[in-house]
Amino acid sequence: HARLAGAGAVYTDDREIAFYSLDELRQPGRFRAHSLHVREALQARLLDDNPDLGKADENKKKALDLYLELMSRFPESIRIADSAFYSAVIYENTIKDYYRAVIYYQRTYEWDPLTSHPAQIQAARICFSKLNENGMARRLYEAASNSAAGTPTDRAEAKSMTGLLKAWGF
Repeated sequence: HARLAGAGAVYTDDREIAFYSLDELRQPGRFRAHSLHVREALQARLLDDNPDLGKADENKKKALDLYLELMSRFPESIRIADSAFYSAVIYENTIKDYYRAVIYYQRTYEWDPLTSHPAQIQAARICFSKLNENGMARRLYEAASNSAAGTPTDRAEAKSMTGLLKAWGF
């Protein structure tokens, strides 16, 4: 269990570190973990927000490795859906592996059906525009249009695209 130690440092194990916010994790020297890879995985998404880090693609690939490790080692983590989403973003935009991007977008909403991330709609967009998998795109758009998650704009797009794909025979 976590315990306070001098100078505000908190000692914790790998599972507990996953419950801290990124703002808490940003504070240098505040946390010490038995293994830093979980902390690094949670902080990895900061790489996308900080263009001054340089070597962005290399950093994103490192972040991907950390996200994948977090999902593998801590499948019960409350951050697993976030890790899947950010992995999908890296697969889509940096690596250009659209099949894996769709898989991780799907895992995002499977692991957290009420996710605030636009995972369903993004998976459908990739299937339609990048993979020419129109049948799959239609199923994903239908699921997104009926989902409580996502924005009204996403649901409207999903409903519109579902109708279009039905009209085309998919």
